[in-house]
Amino acid sequence: MSTHASKRVLASRELGKALYRTMKADWEWAEPSGESPYADEIKPIIEWWRTVRTEEKDSIDRCLDLCEAADHAGLSWNDTVSLIDYIKQGPLFGDGDTPVLDLNHLWELTRESLNENGDDMPMPDDWKELAGKDER
Repeated sequence: MSTHASKRVLASRELGKALYRTMKADWEWAEPSGESPYADEIKPIIEWWRTVRTEEKDSIDRCLDLCEAADHAGLSWNDTVSLIDYIKQGPLFGDGDTPVLDLNHLWELTRESLNENGDDMPMPDDWKELAGKDER
């Protein structure tokens, strides 16, 4: 008998995996090792943020989404706990009661944020459109 995961669970799993890639890149940011994710690899975070902004989710729903994603990512217990701590206290969402995605910080963690000469590259337009009054 095959199991079927809902689209919501699959999206949550992909969000969790993207958050984990981002957390690892953030930890290694001080010592770049070429392990930064490509923007496409963290696209689920952008898609989630677009949904949050469109549906005007409150802080409790945002936190539940992110913790559920960490749980669905298929990580070890220690990695899941580390990811939840990162979500709650890391630089990507701030340390307030309402998670607010720092798009600039997320962009800086991607491989595309720098060109081959090490110069900063501009954030993509589809990311910029998500910037709003609540972005830091």
